[in-house]
Amino acid sequence: MKNFMMLFIAVFLSAATLLPLNGNEGKKKSFPACSFSTKLEMNFPADTAFLLLYLEESSYNMQETKARIDAKEKQFLEALKKEYPSVKYTSSTESIGGKNNDPYRDDTAFQPCIRKTFLLSFSPDETLAIKLSDLAIKNNLRLFCGVPAYFSNHSASAVIYGIKDDAKIISGMKKKVLQTLFHEAEELAENLKKGKVQLDNCALDIEMQNALLTFKNMKIKLPVLHFSAQKDSVPVTVKGSAQFSFTGK
Repeated sequence: MKNFMMLFIAVFLSAATLLPLNGNEGKKKSFPACSFSTKLEMNFPADTAFLLLYLEESSYNMQETKARIDAKEKQFLEALKKEYPSVKYTSSTESIGGKNNDPYRDDTAFQPCIRKTFLLSFSPDETLAIKLSDLAIKNNLRLFCGVPAYFSNHSASAVIYGIKDDAKIISGMKKKVLQTLFHEAEELAENLKKGKVQLDNCALDIEMQNALLTFKNMKIKLPVLHFSAQKDSVPVTVKGSAQFSFTGK
């Protein structure tokens, strides 16, 4: 008797879930909207290149240290403009303080130090990048072998290749992502025999790389969203999500 009652309750509850909630028995319950997401990554050749450099100088006091680093910077920039006038550059004072200064060491070990970083931009030419590196080394600058500040599979490199004019690339990739989302929704509609699909909302975004590169506690921020240590293989990623509804059979 107990088993019979349990079976009766289970059948009753199952049947109750099939009854229309609004009391209109002839009205069919609509199929719920479905969401899809996807990500597309493609590699493209670079249209720009960067050389990352830094300069460090120290002396017996800060004024002398600044005079020395200014003189070395001026010497390098004059040589750069003379030999490679089309190369653009930006420089920034990275730190003013002590050289190898450890807070746990005796203050008598303090030595005034100034460090500056340099970012050179030019056409994506590896031969030119090598020549610029030699020019910098000749003028007492050092190579800044940067890696993204947070976890990444990016190789440490002083020469970085990037994509500056990415509008056409992004537009084409967003179109492909949207086509993929529609295709997935249409396949589901066909399998469920639910007729056509209708796009309710959609979000397409660029997955940006971390453009802040670090080296020996110094930082340089790249002016591009997509970059790589490889000239012919700069990754660009677009991710998308969309919600679709079904418009009948």
